[in-house]
Amino acid sequence: MALLQRFVQACSTAPPRAVIVDGPQRLPYPDLLRRSVGLGLALRQRDKSPDGHVGIFLPNCWAFVASYFGSLLGAKVPVPLNVLLQPGEIAYILKDARIHTVLTISMFKPMFEQLAGKLPWEVTPVYLDEMPAPPPGITPPPIDVLIGHEAPDKLACLIYTSGTTGNPKGVMLTYGNLEANYEGSSRVLDLGTNQDVVVAQLPLFHSFGMMATMIVPVLDQAPIVMLARFQPQQLLKTLVEEKVTALMLVAPMFGLLCRMLRAKPLDLSALRICVSGGGPLPPTIEQAWRAITGKDILNGYGLTEASPVVSNNAPGANKSGTIGRPLHNVTIEIRDADGRALPAGQEGEICVKAESVMKGYLNLEEDTRKAFTPDGLLKTGDLGFLDEEGYLHITGRAKDLIIFAGENIMPLEIENAILTFPGVAEAAVVGLPDETKGEVPVAAIVALEGAAIDEGKLREHLRTMIADFKVPRQFHMLAELPKNTMNKVLKPKLREMLMAEA
Repeated sequence: MALLQRFVQACSTAPPRAVIVDGPQRLPYPDLLRRSVGLGLALRQRDKSPDGHVGIFLPNCWAFVASYFGSLLGAKVPVPLNVLLQPGEIAYILKDARIHTVLTISMFKPMFEQLAGKLPWEVTPVYLDEMPAPPPGITPPPIDVLIGHEAPDKLACLIYTSGTTGNPKGVMLTYGNLEANYEGSSRVLDLGTNQDVVVAQLPLFHSFGMMATMIVPVLDQAPIVMLARFQPQQLLKTLVEEKVTALMLVAPMFGLLCRMLRAKPLDLSALRICVSGGGPLPPTIEQAWRAITGKDILNGYGLTEASPVVSNNAPGANKSGTIGRPLHNVTIEIRDADGRALPAGQEGEICVKAESVMKGYLNLEEDTRKAFTPDGLLKTGDLGFLDEEGYLHITGRAKDLIIFAGENIMPLEIENAILTFPGVAEAAVVGLPDETKGEVPVAAIVALEGAAIDEGKLREHLRTMIADFKVPRQFHMLAELPKNTMNKVLKPKLREMLMAEA
């Protein structure tokens, strides 16, 4: 069954418990369908953009869900926009995607007032909180109409990558891509057969949040509790009060919750499944979460270009230290620098073949060509290996590799070692130029509140865990690490900061 057909059926037949909790409001799924249809009909009339690309500039809220599916019901292509971007950054995306209409709310009026006149065409913001609710009798289009415009190769979403370097790229995801990733992710999360409650804490404008905390729970008829911002105390309060069973976060969020739960324990026994993605899961955080809550963190892996989930540990089949087995409908190959497939246990670039792999990058034919192997596999740029049991291990990012006097050093190994030292909250390692060695590893560290890090003792500690040449030549104590909205460390920016201090 295709994506929109699933949405219409899920909302039409949803049990009473299937609601979106957004502050004091509880929106039943049949009402979500009615509002989505109303938006879709309005977009058919209002939006005159040449490509049908419609911007969604919203925090996590029920309106985001209605805007996403409403755009699809209106035969448009939703383009989620990061609400933390500056006007110039938003202007770039609006121009690149030729967006004429943006669904938003009135709190963002100053943003669109600043954008007025800065594009070759007029961009019309539609303030959803100022629109009247659609009439009760509104119904979805007939199923045969939906089939007509949701062919597998037709665009269903355009997501701009976080852009750790240069301008963001528009990743073109089709109906077939999203349907395939829903099927694979749904099998792992298993929300449809459990009395689950999902919290949407990850930004829905990012692919991980969109798939894991919006598309999967909606299509599987699970209630969703919306949280617009990451406020750890509010998240913990929500987990307890709403009896949340499914928690999807990035590792730094789990780490912060661990520190708060140590200070003030809470009953989180309702949790059934905890998933980490969007970046490495340090063993220290994984172990602390298990010790405090009694629950495993199921680590997974993905990227926007794969819709996004590629692999994930599953309940009852969790292998600590790995990022799980590939989804049932995903094939992973490890390739060497010459493009040859490598056997189990050998490290190389992680390459992906799946129906969930993107159509390409918008307006970037050469970048699209470079993203694939000659035989059509997506090149992730990440290094790793498959073990004998088929679990994927990630060893680092190819671009982050440090070459020290001819020796390859992966920052992730050093970062995990640093995190085992008492008092360390966060750590990031980059390579800085060196006249004699080529590059040397340098570490940036954020200490726990009130902790003092003794550099000498830290060095001694690291020498018991890693080779001497991998021990960072310098340690920089920072108040915080530069990050994007998914809490990923911006290593190019960090490298610039540390070079300026050198």
